[in-house]
Amino acid sequence: MDPPPQDLPLDELVTQIRHEAARILGWSQRQPQGCTNNDLERLCEAQGIAHLPETYCRVMRSVGRTGLDEVLSKKATYEHVLKMKEPFASKAAENKQPVPDDAFVFDVVTETSFLFFRTGDHDDNPAVYLFETRTNFFRFTERLSDYLREVLDRNYRRQQVRVYRRYLNQYQYDPAGRSFYLLPQPDENPSLDRVREVIAGRWFWEKRQGCTEDELEALQQRQSVNCLPEVYCQLMLEIGRQSIEFVLGQGANFSAMMRIDKASLLQAAYPPDAFVLASQPDPYGNVFFVRTSGGKADPPVYVARPRGLYQAADCLSRFMLQRLDENTPRQNYHEDQWFRRPVHYDLDRDELLATI
Repeated sequence: MDPPPQDLPLDELVTQIRHEAARILGWSQRQPQGCTNNDLERLCEAQGIAHLPETYCRVMRSVGRTGLDEVLSKKATYEHVLKMKEPFASKAAENKQPVPDDAFVFDVVTETSFLFFRTGDHDDNPAVYLFETRTNFFRFTERLSDYLREVLDRNYRRQQVRVYRRYLNQYQYDPAGRSFYLLPQPDENPSLDRVREVIAGRWFWEKRQGCTEDELEALQQRQSVNCLPEVYCQLMLEIGRQSIEFVLGQGANFSAMMRIDKASLLQAAYPPDAFVLASQPDPYGNVFFVRTSGGKADPPVYVARPRGLYQAADCLSRFMLQRLDENTPRQNYHEDQWFRRPVHYDLDRDELLATI
């Protein structure tokens, strides 16, 4: 894997952006064209701000009229940015979400999401935020130059990980304090009560049907374990016959679990006290399980894949909250992390040990 672009002086960063724009424009025999100071003043007027950061001005003077659309999005050039704040403000108003007066919108990601930075404190290299109407605000990078530098990085895998990370930290704007504050993450304080709180607002909660104590005992016998985790039992008593599949995956309801073949699902060496959470692999062939010896109420979750075993989460309630997270990029990030902690089963010690 190539190393990521290093932190660059502003002159060199602008030069690289112009070279990248020229390289792409060369296919159509066009040349990069920058904005004038008058153009930049018109941008300030159009978006109702008094200052533009030097980092942004330097880039726009180089490729703001032609070329920036090849490096950022097709909407990032001068003509589009002139008219960009009005739809941003209207989308925010529709969703009753306050936005900063000093926001300068410089790019559009989708019809419902915009990139902006704040200008009120006259920072020449401000943080970049994403406004997403279906959720809220996310801080993409601490500096505009960081965002531009990352855009130049063509390593797809590294780009994807960065995108996932950006959506981890969600913010809300406080108009009274004129500042953003960080919202708690959905799985920040995992517990069964938190899981209940999340699923109580979902449509499938109304269709729930729980298991009986006798049925939980039957599940225990089916997989030949001595006990079941308390978090799992309580949830199955509430939604185990219907709706649990929206939390733990297809094949997690009682009827399907009574047909489970644990040995064929796990295949590789696994602990005898393993309890598989769904009767069929997920679409990617992953099989999730917990260990039941020791009587932990909220045990770690492991995943068996054709290539080995991994610790997916440090507790079952966190795993369920991550699966329930409706923020797709953040969910993708969590799923990526599930396979970052390889383990192996040591038969002599009867332990799942980290693989170095």
